Amino acid sequence: KPYSTTSHQAERKQASSNAEISIENFEIINCTLANQSNSKFDTMSEEVSTPGSTTDRLMRMQLSPSAPTAANVGESPAPEAEDLDELIAQIVSNDPPTRFFGIQNLRRRVCDDRESSYARLLRSPAFDVILEGLGNSQLPDMQYECAWVLTNLLSGRQEKFDLLARGGLCQPLVKLLDAGASADRTREQACWALANIVGECAEWRDQTLVCGLLPALTSLLDSRPSSGVLDATSLLLVNLFRDHEPRVSFEVAKTLVPYLMQLMDHPHRSLVPHLLWAMSYLIEDSEPRASLLLREDVLHHLRRCLTSGDDNELIPALRVFGNFASSMTLLPNCVLADNLLAKMRPLLDHSDAKVRLQVLFFTSIASDGPDTFLDQIADAGFLPRVGQILLEADEREKREAFWIVPNFVITRGNKFKNLVVENCLEGFLETLTLSDTELTHCVLLSVRELLISAARRKSEDSGQSFESLRKQIEHCGGLKKIELVQNLADNDLAQMSRQIIDDFFVHNGALYETNSAAGLDEGANPGSEPAADVGEVGAEAAGETANEAINQATNEGTNETTNEG
Repeated sequence: KPYSTTSHQAERKQASSNAEISIENFEIINCTLANQSNSKFDTMSEEVSTPGSTTDRLMRMQLSPSAPTAANVGESPAPEAEDLDELIAQIVSNDPPTRFFGIQNLRRRVCDDRESSYARLLRSPAFDVILEGLGNSQLPDMQYECAWVLTNLLSGRQEKFDLLARGGLCQPLVKLLDAGASADRTREQACWALANIVGECAEWRDQTLVCGLLPALTSLLDSRPSSGVLDATSLLLVNLFRDHEPRVSFEVAKTLVPYLMQLMDHPHRSLVPHLLWAMSYLIEDSEPRASLLLREDVLHHLRRCLTSGDDNELIPALRVFGNFASSMTLLPNCVLADNLLAKMRPLLDHSDAKVRLQVLFFTSIASDGPDTFLDQIADAGFLPRVGQILLEADEREKREAFWIVPNFVITRGNKFKNLVVENCLEGFLETLTLSDTELTHCVLLSVRELLISAARRKSEDSGQSFESLRKQIEHCGGLKKIELVQNLADNDLAQMSRQIIDDFFVHNGALYETNSAAGLDEGANPGSEPAADVGEVGAEAAGETANEAINQATNEGTNETTNEG
């Protein structure tokens, strides 16, 4: 039966683009009680999920504005903060110093005591005083404290739902981004608070856009802000592009991509990891957005990050490469240019499993492309390491490395089959022990393809290739593993196992040797045509040029699929 791994690869591409590295909300927790100049924030989760799973989605349930609070889902409500009435009285006082002290005290208390509830305060007139303080540029210290206390209340606390349900918060925060309306430190705090809002869900993100976030943000970036403001802005960009449904509109993405590229050249290098995470979210599951980013010459930035020696840059850069591969119908040649795979190969020896998984994911999709891609993978020395991973690594890495092998075997030429036999055969057969129906199916198909190819060459080499392959399979315990497949409940797999043993280990491949001259060729590789240039989106079928496809993808963003919003 003709078979290609392309359909399996397509399913994996769709599933994996959401699952490489889990990132929690970039919730900013300003915890410095002694002075106001320092801020701390919580950034990325260290969790990693196997590409193709939904672990990261389950790990962080996103709550909608109408989601139940802890109190009405069976959990005990948080105890109310001590002296709450005193705090409220201070904040609503007619005496400006007392009012300032109350807001500053609230900010410190919220940061120091993460367990107590301030919900009643937010339903009191004190909240109106805080909102009023946000808009008063004549009292910059008060304005700053009001922005900071809101940032802390929005940073993962239950009060965020009370804050946003109350309304009227987004507009004054967006206005604070204007350089003429507030000092740099206040603009920075406003960015932190807005980052927490847009990162929570699509509805709250869209509220900020309705309030003018996009023009305010571009104006801020055009104003050459300080490094502190840029740090906060980069996190705001990450949460703006997060994987909430519906996605932020294509027009918003198109407006902000040039700013991402400008910031990648900024001397303040701490921006780079955040910008890379923003890009990875931006292009996730979207070929038009991936094409848009490629047009901005992002690749030289990504390649530089691969060799920077900074894992904070390396991991998100690899995720961007992985999302290019998973979101594009055909990976453009330019992505693999400049010896990209040769630069990635040493990363398979990296101590961090997240790095290795990302490299394997990208390589497995690249291996589903034309033969020229396979040549680059082989020349970079991937196959010996893949064989080692299949034998020695944990199950997550084995499953990701696995897909490279059938892509080298099924419907490919003898050159690639020989490379697999030399480097990966034992490890590939070892995956039969993983008790995975899909993987077992691919192993049996690939082994059958290898044996058929060797049987057809008997007349050329007096059967040496065929006998050598049979002995290798037997020597590494592969024949026994193939036999054990017959014990599975899946009748189709059991039948395939019996047929392989009967055709090649009982009858020595005579059927294929006899019929080799009757037109039973190895089949053409469906991906053997030269790869598309940047942004080619179905250009061959539509009779378009690559440049026409790019323009269509980037200029007609409204024609994206439903999940593009």
